[in-house]
Amino acid sequence: MSAGEGILWATILVLFAVGVRHISKTRKWKHVGIGAGVLVAGVALISAGIYFYYRYQNRPVAQSGLFGVELVRLPVDVKLALGEPKSEESFVDAEGNDTLFYTYQEYSWDGVDKFVRFKKQGDEWKTYLICDLDPDGELYGLYTFTDETEVLKKFGQPSHESISADGLKKMSTFDSLNIAVEFEKKEVSTVCVTDSDGISFVEEFE
Repeated sequence: MSAGEGILWATILVLFAVGVRHISKTRKWKHVGIGAGVLVAGVALISAGIYFYYRYQNRPVAQSGLFGVELVRLPVDVKLALGEPKSEESFVDAEGNDTLFYTYQEYSWDGVDKFVRFKKQGDEWKTYLICDLDPDGELYGLYTFTDETEVLKKFGQPSHESISADGLKKMSTFDSLNIAVEFEKKEVSTVCVTDSDGISFVEEFE
């Protein structure tokens, strides 16, 4: 049961209990039918209002950052937020753009759990891809091993997909949300925030 459904049923039960208590105290049982109809109508209206308000407040919206790092920021901003990177390298991405790559090892004992990519904007490097390789629910409740169907239920169909050269991983990008999700065996392995229109593997499946 989702949080929204929980609120809905809690409201129904509370209002029902209040109505029964009122009728019991006044002993006007002949009005039970009318009262029940009014109560049901009131519960339906109030519960619907609460439910749709909850859905609206928790709708997916475009993201601007992840784990304290914002998009379109300088390398110094990233270091101020996360500290000195474990590694720093430059390479050419799948679109042929020069890319600066920072990796971070915060919780993993044997590898990288976060990375940030930069691309040139004028004469400056700016962040365009911020990824968590061990997602803990910060981004819309997505964790490692969250099923792909749950992601599609939250975000809808992706605007771009890329499959790795070995055919084992898929990257789905949701442009309107600035979100990209990598799947392995149809389960979440990495979540990213990006302002790029479609993230692709450097070497793609042909």
